[in-house]
Amino acid sequence: QVHAADSQVCDNANTVRTSYAQGLCPSAYQTVVKSDTVNLGPGSEALTAYTLSEAVQAFYATLGRNSIDDAGMAVVSTVRFCITGGCPFENAFWNGQQMVYGTNYASADDVVAHELTHGVTQYESQLLYYSESGAINESLSDVFGELFDLSYNTGADAPADRWRMGEDLPIGEIRDMEDPTVFGDPDRMTSALYWATPDDEYGVHINSGVNNKAAFLITDGGTFNGQTITGLGISKASWVYYEAQTSLLTAGSDYLDLYVALPQACTNLVGQHGITTSDCTSVAQAVTATEMHLDPAVSGARLRAAECPAGQVRTSTVYSNDMEA
Repeated sequence: QVHAADSQVCDNANTVRTSYAQGLCPSAYQTVVKSDTVNLGPGSEALTAYTLSEAVQAFYATLGRNSIDDAGMAVVSTVRFCITGGCPFENAFWNGQQMVYGTNYASADDVVAHELTHGVTQYESQLLYYSESGAINESLSDVFGELFDLSYNTGADAPADRWRMGEDLPIGEIRDMEDPTVFGDPDRMTSALYWATPDDEYGVHINSGVNNKAAFLITDGGTFNGQTITGLGISKASWVYYEAQTSLLTAGSDYLDLYVALPQACTNLVGQHGITTSDCTSVAQAVTATEMHLDPAVSGARLRAAECPAGQVRTSTVYSNDMEA
């Protein structure tokens, strides 16, 4: 057992709901069809959702975490969710309390781990879902989703699917972490593909490509943008990213913060889990190769508060904090 409570799966059976809130489970209109004590036959979507949610919890347990909230919460899921105007529902999401899947969307192991990692982020760094913080939020879900995929059911994926997000989805893969540009995502901060408009909350899914590329380099190594990097492997990369997620990143962290946080996370772990100072050199090379310390080249991409106009002075203090009391 890697959790304290009874994990459950409900089956919405493609019954059309009028809002996402109605996906909550358990409830009066849905039945728990799979849990620690209720078994189903093989091949059902509920069984797949249950099996993968348990496997993701076991993956996080290897990093010392007790379920999504680190306090033994039960992982609740709803399969075959459907909403007015979108049935069958072609997506999966963490809604702040549980996992919700459209038909056949519980079958992708990296996507299940991706969405459950949004839950981990909710309880840890709490990265805002906007601009660079949101891109890091999305990327951390991609990173742990793929690290889980690479370590779960080893050998099940074709070599060509390594670092492909969502290759088991009904719609096929949606991102390439080894080469984000394949799907039009940036692989470095100065890429012309970096998203700079309000769509997608200022590109949280698109600009995740920067750290996705870094995660690939940290794990597998390679030569990119003038840096030749020795990979750490799956286990050590998982520890580095988990340390950054749980100890260093905060809600407003941006890519410049991540540029500092990932090497620092590695340094924090030297002497543990087989991590060495040379590993930390590789991490530093990866964040440099992806240019996390540079401003995006696309105009307007890095959002900053406006400076006071010349000649304008502060006339009153709305709030102050000397961090002492």
